[in-house]
Amino acid sequence: MKCYKHPEEDAVGICSKCGRGICTQCAEISNGKLICKDCLKTKILIPKRLKAYSLVGAIIGWLGFVNSTLLGTYIALYCLRFASLDPSFLRKAYIVGIIATASAFTLLYGGYLIWRGRIRRGGTLNLIAGTTTTILYLYFTFGFPLLGQLGPMGYLLLVPALMSGLIGILISKRNRRS
Repeated sequence: MKCYKHPEEDAVGICSKCGRGICTQCAEISNGKLICKDCLKTKILIPKRLKAYSLVGAIIGWLGFVNSTLLGTYIALYCLRFASLDPSFLRKAYIVGIIATASAFTLLYGGYLIWRGRIRRGGTLNLIAGTTTTILYLYFTFGFPLLGQLGPMGYLLLVPALMSGLIGILISKRNRRS
């Protein structure tokens, strides 16, 4: 068998990720397995001690998805309730629905990215989505006092999305140092 990148060289092994033959110039060892340099570039290596943190970040991101969905639904229903008194509330309900849905699915995708090892990207997405949900909630809490009836519980519902984003970013910085 010949090397996939250097056809004139004999292969010394097979890449454990892509299955192609690799020569001594292309071969690398990662986690005790032979891997080609191309696969090594695309593979995100996470030390074992950080895998638990990334799982926690992903779970918190998914919890943020649930919370963002609940808050968005609550605010949209609040707006729909007052749409008969003021037609602008109907428009606000649609806007809230769109923003909350986008934020919720961004959290879902960000949690997935963190879980799959794309920690920095997932953390950044979750931080953006959490910040968007927070701004949306604060706008309606301070602009419309009746929405404040959730009290401190409303603010606690905002925490997982922001925490997931911060955990993702901190883990990725820690991963780069080690």
